[in-house]
Amino acid sequence: MKKVSLIGISLLSAAVMMCGCNNTVSPSDSSYTSTNIFYTPSEFSVSESTEESPVQSPAEIPDESSDESSDESPAESPAESPEPSVSTSSQPSETESSQVSESPEPSPAESSQTSEISQEPKTHYPDEDTSDIYGIDRKYFVNKLSEEQRKNFAVLYHAAINGEEKAVFHRTVKEDELDTLMWLLNYDCPELIHLKGDYSPMSEGNNIVSGVYFFYNMTPDEYAECCEKMNAFFDDLKKQTDGMDEYETEKYVYDMMFDSLTYTETTDHSGSAYGALIEHKARCEGISKGFAWCMNELGIDCITISGYPLWENNSMYASHSWNIIRLGSSCYHVDLTADNLKESEDQTVYPLYSFLNQSDAVMQSTHKPLDLYTSLGMPACEDDDMNYHVMNGLVITPDDDPKEALWELLDRYFSPEGEVYIMIRFTDENIYESFTNTWETYYDAYIEEKGLDYRYAMLYFNDVGKTVGLHIDEQS
Repeated sequence: MKKVSLIGISLLSAAVMMCGCNNTVSPSDSSYTSTNIFYTPSEFSVSESTEESPVQSPAEIPDESSDESSDESPAESPAESPEPSVSTSSQPSETESSQVSESPEPSPAESSQTSEISQEPKTHYPDEDTSDIYGIDRKYFVNKLSEEQRKNFAVLYHAAINGEEKAVFHRTVKEDELDTLMWLLNYDCPELIHLKGDYSPMSEGNNIVSGVYFFYNMTPDEYAECCEKMNAFFDDLKKQTDGMDEYETEKYVYDMMFDSLTYTETTDHSGSAYGALIEHKARCEGISKGFAWCMNELGIDCITISGYPLWENNSMYASHSWNIIRLGSSCYHVDLTADNLKESEDQTVYPLYSFLNQSDAVMQSTHKPLDLYTSLGMPACEDDDMNYHVMNGLVITPDDDPKEALWELLDRYFSPEGEVYIMIRFTDENIYESFTNTWETYYDAYIEEKGLDYRYAMLYFNDVGKTVGLHIDEQS
């Protein structure tokens, strides 16, 4: 079965978590490059009807199927029906690692999903026009497709948002094109919260498909109810961020999601924006979709990127998702999952902002985008002027003396009472590692030199982002 298996892994000493999946898009040895930028304002225009619901529930969308079409939802189809034709293309086998979750979400190939498709699925031929696709102007990679590919994408989108069991193409489509279109349907369309990443192509042989069968996480009624919750969520979010500038809005959403999220890979909706924003339990896929959707609803261009975490020994099989956002005229990488997220609800954690508005130059050592994105053309992230640590003077470089740099920050932030939290990023790995081993000596010397009452301090750290958080709390 062609599928996007959503599997997760935990990572490193700073409670840094990444999710993984077996991808239908194979990696290559091509170098990390970014080309182009986001659409110009005219190309990235926002619909005038900004108050419309973020998602139309199936009940709100006209049914264009024929009178003979069945009204059954795919999730409610008879279990005894035969399995549709399945592609035989192979998936990369997952490398065994101590970092891999012991209880990943089961693969559809190992479940009974395929037996739930009815024997006579709908023969719906939806509209090929993309103009009525929700938020189409902000679907960056969909708009990078050729005209024919966009028509095929529209067929998939309209069938999926209507909860159809299948989509049937009007023309010849190759399997690798279907892989691309289904990947973008999953990652460029966070509003399809009811749609699983798994799918079964209708193979015609010779690398040709005539359509695809979908799998869903929700029934139509459940989807309609969840859409109402999403609409209410975005209404509240717009009120909360009213009057903020772009950076303030971005950081508000970042902090809101960080504070509310528990990293998990096992819930039904952990791979969707619904899991991240409403249930507050998600893995990297759901987190990146949720962040992008929030930004787009608030009028800020943001897209989701998938690729490989280069810090993993099994990086060619593990997968990860993050975002690219446009603030002003520049684009930046954002990876909320790579921060110090909690793994259980009773944990107390603090953000390190390890990848809040990073440049390509920083990301290329830790994140490798899928070739699908580089081939379509990713936005170039060339600046770091909106990076959290740069903006707040919290960067230690090889030109700085770590002890003196820490003392300067303590002069700025230290307080004899109340909590103090200082987030620091290092541009050099050796200095970062040295600092994590010697910071207590620097801190103790500062307290003694300044004649201050000692206050308890703890260091949180993120090996991937080379960031630390110095937390100073109780009076001893």
